[in-house]
Amino acid sequence: MNTTLNLSRRAILGMPLLLNAQTRTKDDLFDGNQVHELRIELDPGHWQNLRDNFRENTWYRAGLEWTGTNAACSIRSRGNGSRNDVKPSLKLSFINFTGGHRFLGLDTLVLTNLYQDATMLKNFLAQQLFIRAGLPAPRFSFARLIVNGEYWGVYGVGEEVDDRFLQNRLGEKSGFLYEYSWVDQYGFEDRGNDPARYSPAPFEPKNTHKKPATQPLIDFITGISRAPSNEAFLAHLDQYMNVEQYLTMLAVESYNDDRDGQTGTWGLNGFYMYRFAKSTQFWFIPWDKDWSFFDARRSPFYNVEVNTLAKRLLAIPKYSAFYREELRRVAGLAGASGGWLENQMQSRITNLRPSYRADARKPYPNGVQDDQLQSLANFIRQRSANLIAQL
Repeated sequence: MNTTLNLSRRAILGMPLLLNAQTRTKDDLFDGNQVHELRIELDPGHWQNLRDNFRENTWYRAGLEWTGTNAACSIRSRGNGSRNDVKPSLKLSFINFTGGHRFLGLDTLVLTNLYQDATMLKNFLAQQLFIRAGLPAPRFSFARLIVNGEYWGVYGVGEEVDDRFLQNRLGEKSGFLYEYSWVDQYGFEDRGNDPARYSPAPFEPKNTHKKPATQPLIDFITGISRAPSNEAFLAHLDQYMNVEQYLTMLAVESYNDDRDGQTGTWGLNGFYMYRFAKSTQFWFIPWDKDWSFFDARRSPFYNVEVNTLAKRLLAIPKYSAFYREELRRVAGLAGASGGWLENQMQSRITNLRPSYRADARKPYPNGVQDDQLQSLANFIRQRSANLIAQL
């Protein structure tokens, strides 16, 4: 008897959660030092429907198995530009049907197809550097994904920014979470007092409040432009955000040459904002950083003018100086040739290369991947010195 298949089918049928004798934790699952193997079983017709209708968010009942740990779940297609029918990105939920049980304490899990990054490493490396710099950022690891016994390639295993994440990282979950969902080029400009100009797009409510209170969000954003002086601007920000936390995030994005962040090529993107319960204070959380690590010579002030918040902050000497010191600190944390970030990269290449080569659904040939990995290595070796030289 195929025990794994049997257990997964039990999960599909909604039978009790089954755990292996050796207790596993979510820390084990998000350990990026190894390549995990995740196995999903679901009705073949449902798997075909998910791929045929990959732009829809229809949920399908399934079962997940990881190192002998099994759970019932449901899955759907996910993503924006990365959505496709060849190698679908997936969101797994363990609680959105009757009788669901959390998996390793997780409500949800994200499996990304890594379609927009030939190296398959950029989001992992970027998030690792955010965490190393002391910021709350989602963890990320890698897995070989097996669906109904068939290998579907290398996937990123991402920690979802949800109630569990908020409780573990910020100490509460009852506040208001917004995901920035790109609609058009925008940089915290004043769009007037109409709530519909801000939410549900581009600031999309993500947690379970039936009537999310968006007025503090609108007041925060409009006050950025409307404050008549630096003193009034800083007094306004003191009510709504931790300026140093924001500038640290901006420094990491600048080190990474993030084209899809606070000073992105197309305006803001790639972050969540969480407003604490019974407070007007917002916290920024980075997300989805695979458009990074391009030009090691890029100025850390590139495109700052497109972000009203960053532009006004960096015009104030105190915070310009803090930002420069954070850039130096982040460059030191990343290191140069043979440093921490390059070691992170090289160890992942060693672990992942056999699975890379066997991934028939990746959208680029092996030669392109090798070239992109070399470019990434060159960036890491050169970025710290180039960045510090511009300060």
